[in-house]
Amino acid sequence: MIQNVYMHPKEFIELEEHSTDFNYDEQIVTQLPRIKIQVEGKPAIALIDTGAEVSLMAEKFIKEQLGRIERYTVGIKGVNLASANQAKFACVKRKFILGITVGNRKIERSFLVLNGMSIDCIIGMDILSEYKGVVDLEKGIFKMEDVEIKLMEEGPIISNRILNCQLHKIESERGKEISTAVHCHMDYKNAVIQLLEENKELINEEVRMATGYQHRLQVDETRMYKTQTYSVPYHYRQEVKQVIKKMLSEGIIERASTNVINPLVVVKKKDGTIRLCLDARELNKRTEPQFESPQRIESLIGRIGRNKLYTKLDLKNSFWLIPLEAGSRKFTGFSVDGSTYQFKVVPFGLASSCAALVRAMQEILDKYDSFCLHYVDDIIIFSNTVEQHKKHLEIILRTLNENGMKLHLDKCEFFARNVKFLGFEINQRGSTVERSRLEEIGNFPRPNNLKKLRGFLGLMNYYRKFIPEFSGLSLSLVQLLRKGERFVWDDEKEAAFVNLKKALLNGIELFHPDWTKDFVLRTDASDQAVAGVLSQIQEGEDVPICFLSRVLRGPEVRYSIAEKEMLAIIYCITKLKFYLIGKKFTIETDHRALTHLMSTKFANNRIYRWSLILQEFTFEIKYITGKDNVVADILSRKGLEKRDLKTVEILVNRMKNTEEMFTVDRIREDQSSEEFINLRRKINEKETYKGCCIDRTGVIIKKIGEQELYVVTNEFYNEMSSYFHIAYGHAGVRKIWLLMRENFYSKRDLTVVKEMVNKCHLCCLGKYKNFVNYNEIKSIRTREPLEIVAIDYLSNLVKSGRDKHILVMVDLFSRFTKLYAVSACNTEKTVVLIDKFIQEVGKPKKILADNATYFNNDRFRGYLGEREINLGFCSIRHPQGNPSERFIQEVIKYLRMSLFNEPHKNWGRYVKQVERFINETPSTVTEQPPVYVMFGVYPDRPWEFKGDEEEQFENQLAKIREKVRKKQDNWVRKQNEKVKKKVKFEIGDLVILRKLRLADGPKQISAKLLLPYEGPYVINRGFGDSYELRFRESDRIRGRFHVNMLYRYDETSEEVG
Repeated sequence: MIQNVYMHPKEFIELEEHSTDFNYDEQIVTQLPRIKIQVEGKPAIALIDTGAEVSLMAEKFIKEQLGRIERYTVGIKGVNLASANQAKFACVKRKFILGITVGNRKIERSFLVLNGMSIDCIIGMDILSEYKGVVDLEKGIFKMEDVEIKLMEEGPIISNRILNCQLHKIESERGKEISTAVHCHMDYKNAVIQLLEENKELINEEVRMATGYQHRLQVDETRMYKTQTYSVPYHYRQEVKQVIKKMLSEGIIERASTNVINPLVVVKKKDGTIRLCLDARELNKRTEPQFESPQRIESLIGRIGRNKLYTKLDLKNSFWLIPLEAGSRKFTGFSVDGSTYQFKVVPFGLASSCAALVRAMQEILDKYDSFCLHYVDDIIIFSNTVEQHKKHLEIILRTLNENGMKLHLDKCEFFARNVKFLGFEINQRGSTVERSRLEEIGNFPRPNNLKKLRGFLGLMNYYRKFIPEFSGLSLSLVQLLRKGERFVWDDEKEAAFVNLKKALLNGIELFHPDWTKDFVLRTDASDQAVAGVLSQIQEGEDVPICFLSRVLRGPEVRYSIAEKEMLAIIYCITKLKFYLIGKKFTIETDHRALTHLMSTKFANNRIYRWSLILQEFTFEIKYITGKDNVVADILSRKGLEKRDLKTVEILVNRMKNTEEMFTVDRIREDQSSEEFINLRRKINEKETYKGCCIDRTGVIIKKIGEQELYVVTNEFYNEMSSYFHIAYGHAGVRKIWLLMRENFYSKRDLTVVKEMVNKCHLCCLGKYKNFVNYNEIKSIRTREPLEIVAIDYLSNLVKSGRDKHILVMVDLFSRFTKLYAVSACNTEKTVVLIDKFIQEVGKPKKILADNATYFNNDRFRGYLGEREINLGFCSIRHPQGNPSERFIQEVIKYLRMSLFNEPHKNWGRYVKQVERFINETPSTVTEQPPVYVMFGVYPDRPWEFKGDEEEQFENQLAKIREKVRKKQDNWVRKQNEKVKKKVKFEIGDLVILRKLRLADGPKQISAKLLLPYEGPYVINRGFGDSYELRFRESDRIRGRFHVNMLYRYDETSEEVG
């Protein structure tokens, strides 16, 4: 079969029909841009042709410069070079794979070989498009990615009269040459190409169907149906007609008269083409389910083992490879433009499509499962040596070819040492998460509804075996999925979302199991979760095979400690059945009672049921101390900090025994450091020196009273004190120092302990501070009425009629106050009342509010923006920053007096009366009634007011401004004099934040047991004595907080605790 490549007739010298010789018009060639290159190390001149779809090489150049040409040759069936009007053409039957050097850039590409070319090489669009080649005629240069070289200067350079080689089709997968489509190391490329040539039916355009298996649909025919068909979208009509025509010619569908019509769905693929799928929901309801399913991914990865070479194959149009039994075709009918068709192969959309493909693949490949595994349409071949892999690949390709399969060559990888399979990257050591999936997860947007949250958790659950303590990290997110739970995305959910992504992005590698070695399963349980780690000793190191964890559900939370520990074993063993069944293994647990639980005669029914499950396994339960079971213990806890994750990363490959820290050999090793050399010399001279001597074992000890203490370095002392600090529940400085003084001594030992405890992350968050930070106080300055109005709600009063809250609005210059009784605190009510305030009093320039949700939202900002009113906020959980808080206390005082001897529900009667009390009595700041300062009119008095009110008001206003300024200055000075030590944070500093602790009965959370601080956060911006905080992991803002809620955080604190 010969294909055609078209060219401009003016640029094609007359040839005999089917001639293999081809010449350029010399005058035309010199008019095209040319560059100097190297071909396999030999100098050559290349012509840049932006109109040629393929690249060409002169056969004369290859013979004269490269010698033997057989090693470069790849055979093809034939390509025709022809004029655009098809008047003349030349036939090319050879293609070479050659390495060329452009500037300093080396590339390897395929070239069609042409006899009679007067120029060495033509670089066409196949190379130019891939490597972004551009000709800049103005500067006289050729650019290819980051390479720039000068064009040859001989002759004029033009770009409009170029050789136009349009390659219509080469017999290979989707018009691509085999060599360029093969993803393979160069050492094995020729071998792979040879195997593909031998099995060319796998990759050519010929349509095939699998042999040996036909799929049969078992449908309830008692109730036939015809559903409403969907109209073909107008813009897809021509494409659909072409696809239908192609499917008919390829034998995918056939014209038929059937009484079962299914709707047809047009699906746009990533490459822009369309796919026709059946909407087979009605058919699926009437079809008996078929239970063939792919193997579990966990068992597939486990069976691949410690091999060195991998090949991954991907089937092309996999469902369409499986023929439908003749009697089942009538159920797949569909209609387009009044014409009825039915499928001859398994269509996309059937509930049993996957089962059909799985069954076909089982019959074809299951006999080779020692070196080949499959999952739906993905196939992986694995071997230890090159020769084995060649043999295995030859067997699988031949078998697939004989059974009528087709390969998607672009998605295949050959002879790889690291292969991507089912979302994992697999190598000889083990497996990791595929990089593209890590990027996808890293960029996963914050879920804003349950559907997106389920999608995120589903994706993370697929890779949960790579995530230490997955259950603990995801607990707060999983709780959002509970029925009746409101979707509220707070700081806890954000932290869980970020930490869960970070845990996967940390890149822990899981190792392949060595089936010749014993497995060790370490399990543990906590109040919230059960967890385990399956490991092996490989090459002298304890390496992880798989991590497991899950949250305790429902009644499991109330199990006894022994039952939870037993549940951890049952959960891990059933999940790891593939690894453990039929092989003796060891279970290590830090719960001593479990070692006797299997043999006790007094176990409850639950333990007996679990014991029956365990009887099919052969194992030994071994007790280990809690510190030896550190990995499983960490996995079962909730809320790991960064320090704990680092611990896991270290321990997954080498799980060290902490008892080694306290051996005499370890102390003797510590005393071999340089700082002990001089001390040991002085002791040898005087037998004792400053209370130090050498005991019989050669270890330096210090006598303090009747105690004999080991002398150690500060570094070793810090390491041991850190261990005791964590082991004894984060005890304080004095306690740890006294504990260490039972056996150890070091210079400045108390200082060492103090620094260590101060750096403990958990102690920073969990222990109360006995001081409060202060900074210089600044007052809010105003010079005229309505410059700033502060607003806040006095909320949650008893109902008075329909009202339950009071909106307080205070002008900060005049102290004029408006009170509005309302039934609900929300943005809509607030907006209505601000409009009312504007009508009654006037429009303020700025409104100051707290951070309540009914103030701090886009709708409220938008409303004020429309009225050209600025909005400001005080610090979060710092009511002193909002002056309206003081007026609220005044409102409460007046209401308390008014309601003396009256039911509290009558407060609504007195709201306007209280408002009058505040506005008509002189303010202690302005020494004038607020109503007078606001409007210039004195309230009614029993006495007569004398003088010109308007003239007096103008004089008074200036005096009031000065009076307010002086009083504010005096108050600020007195407050700042009380502050002995001022604290100021810089941008980028790390701080912790005093937490608002709230109890939660349904979740069984006690406020007293919550950590009093949270963080650390980063100082993002400063606002006087308040600071804006952001999260460390992102640019998300936590909020603006007053300095007295913040405490400095030592960046090294994560090293301990």
